[in-house]
Amino acid sequence: MKRLILSTALLAASVGAQAQTQVTITLDTKDMFNVDCNLLGDGIGGPAQVNKIYMHSGACSENRGSVSTQSAEDYCAEQILPFGSDVWQHVVGNWGQAPQDDGVGLMDSLGNGLYSKTFIMEDYYSDPNLVSTESNTQGSTVSAPMDPNNPVHMIGLVFRNEDGSASGRDQQGCQDIFVINVNTANPSVINSTDNSNAGFVTFTKSNVGIEDRSLGYDLFVGPNPMTDEGRIRISVLENVPSATFQITNTLGQTVYSQTTNLNAGKNVLPFTVSTLRGGVYIVSITSSAGLLMQERLIVNH
Repeated sequence: MKRLILSTALLAASVGAQAQTQVTITLDTKDMFNVDCNLLGDGIGGPAQVNKIYMHSGACSENRGSVSTQSAEDYCAEQILPFGSDVWQHVVGNWGQAPQDDGVGLMDSLGNGLYSKTFIMEDYYSDPNLVSTESNTQGSTVSAPMDPNNPVHMIGLVFRNEDGSASGRDQQGCQDIFVINVNTANPSVINSTDNSNAGFVTFTKSNVGIEDRSLGYDLFVGPNPMTDEGRIRISVLENVPSATFQITNTLGQTVYSQTTNLNAGKNVLPFTVSTLRGGVYIVSITSSAGLLMQERLIVNH
């Protein structure tokens, strides 16, 4: 029996009464001029020559220093270092010795060298399914899920392609990129080499509350294009009973429909397109509450 599912727009729903922070990080690869770390762009206004871009990010939310009276905000502000910064307290993204093309931190391609990632900050850096807990050579944990009640003061950023063979970094010296003053009205993005403005990255944020907060996050379908077997990973903030997955062709005809339950947290669902003809399809998910997300799927046998 065929099992089909889908990918990347957000599910809108009423969950939680406390306002949270939705952020969008946008990368314009056309503005990256350092050919040593610009994701294989030409350095003169051409877009990055990669198939996918992953955002490897870390948040600083707590004081890990020896001075216990220092505020977390001040402690994090001192962590603007090229490498080894304690900004990387809560890390989302798989790089390390073997970068993975698993969708964790995958950015959406907007075309013409533009890529973006939108997420609820408190959920993204506190989710144990996303946050790395790898240990360093001394055996101590360098990354752990954040307490979602703590504000984020600073974010570290680097970018890569799907296998880590190309990177996007600080354009002044190929080092880390930082979003500073995150918990203020005027956050900004800087190169860590000289603290200059990193104009190729933009960071925007807004408060979302009970009426417009997203229920779904970290949505991934792959591989796309797909030839045979694939999987979708969907993370949701609460249980979604009787979610309906549907796939339609370009004529609007339904070629597959399935109803299943989604559990709060991460859901990984395998599927196959072996019985579908090659072409472009739309996969969507709905619920009894009228939730909807949809994305294009390319089948290429």
